[in-house]
Amino acid sequence: MNDMKEMKILDEFSLKELASQHKIEILDSNQTLDIEKYLHVLPFSLVDQYDIFCLYEDDENIHIASSEFLKEGIIEKIQNLYRLKTVKIFLCDFMQFKFLLERVKFLIRFQDYLNRLDLSLKSNENKDEFLLEQFLNLILTYACFLRASDIHLEPLEDKVLIRFRIDGDLKYMHSLDISSYQALLMHIKIITLLNVAEQRQAQDGSFSKIILEQKYDFRVSIIPLLFGQSVVLRILKQDEHVLKLDKLFIAEENLAQLKTYMNAPYGLILFCGPTGSGKSTFMHAILNELDQNKKVITLEDPIEYKLKYAQQILLNPKADFNFHKALRAVLRQDPDVIMVGEIRDDESLDIVLKASLSGHLVLSTLHTNNTIEAIFRMKHMGAKEYLIAYSLNLIIAQRLVRKLCECKEPSEEKFHFQGQVFEGKFYKAKGCVKCMYSGYKGRLMVAEFLFLDQNLKSMIENNANYENILTYALKKGFLTLSMDALEKVKLGLISIDELRKVGF
Repeated sequence: MNDMKEMKILDEFSLKELASQHKIEILDSNQTLDIEKYLHVLPFSLVDQYDIFCLYEDDENIHIASSEFLKEGIIEKIQNLYRLKTVKIFLCDFMQFKFLLERVKFLIRFQDYLNRLDLSLKSNENKDEFLLEQFLNLILTYACFLRASDIHLEPLEDKVLIRFRIDGDLKYMHSLDISSYQALLMHIKIITLLNVAEQRQAQDGSFSKIILEQKYDFRVSIIPLLFGQSVVLRILKQDEHVLKLDKLFIAEENLAQLKTYMNAPYGLILFCGPTGSGKSTFMHAILNELDQNKKVITLEDPIEYKLKYAQQILLNPKADFNFHKALRAVLRQDPDVIMVGEIRDDESLDIVLKASLSGHLVLSTLHTNNTIEAIFRMKHMGAKEYLIAYSLNLIIAQRLVRKLCECKEPSEEKFHFQGQVFEGKFYKAKGCVKCMYSGYKGRLMVAEFLFLDQNLKSMIENNANYENILTYALKKGFLTLSMDALEKVKLGLISIDELRKVGF
């Protein structure tokens, strides 16, 4: 995949013009293809050298896909292999072709590594670590190419499933036999510096690799199951461009206010939402854009993104360097900004609130469904109303929703949402090879921003109820999660189905 040749990208008009000029056909982008059936029709050397693959074969024909016109010499090589068949070339849209070609290469190489690994394991020689490294790199590279967030290796009774989490959904990729998986598992433990003999306890570790000319960190979690040890690898792309606030689809007025609050000298910015809702990514995006002259210290377990100018602390409870000790120590390090991965209990909440009142800007997370609920959660955790009121500057609650692929299609719709009827032209998922026929490609953040002005702080200090706080906030222009999601439906960024599925 990282050895993929540079291809000339043709637009739709140029593609049609080229096809007409050479009297060849264009592959129908809506056609369902069974490429797995014809993986080994062409030698891999031809597939890899000329970036072509077989679409279809029968007794009389062989259909070949390419993203550009093939020279006569290449067609002759194919014809020499199949003298009695008609070779037919199909031109393909570059992006569609790229995804199909990478799928073909992955499947061919995957089976080749399995065959070589099987031979190695059957011999009495030691396992070939270089072969295992190549095999793992193949899986990691394909996952990164597909923008997966996690790789799941799941042992069953007679095989092991490989599944990638792409845009929040788990998708089956392949399976492998138990013995090959055991060898791969041992290799993962070795490069992660874990105990290879341990089979009854959960283990965690990490490693880094350069893939597709980009640095990635892989966080490894291993846990014992009925039929073996399950492995999940979280993929973390170390790219400054990922951590850009202007790429998070935040409304302009909220973004402008956010930049004011994140540059405040003190106070608490709280991020709320369930696990996997993008809280850590959002916090790191803010830290990444702070003034470099500020001293930023983070407390994390584990460290997910490496920040260029921050002092990042990895908590180590086994060495008695726990959250509370680390947080107290950080306050003696003269920080301007402190990021606390998660408010875990009453004691950590008390330290965070007091730190935000003593000249530090503090960013942290809390597991609540929305912004106003966070205020009452802190009360239930024992925080005094005046501490909450005067420490809090901003609460953000968020979710991640699947973004419609560019193949989306308009549709006249009428739907009910939160007691209202909406009617008009909206967009729905269609599905193409670029989005693996899901209709969705990538995810975006849906969020509500509760900026605390003096009136809201007074209401919290005076123990106002939930409804009164919400009513006041709405009058001041507050957009709830559901309102923000609805705006993104109207903009054609997400579908009505996705809106309902998330359940705002």
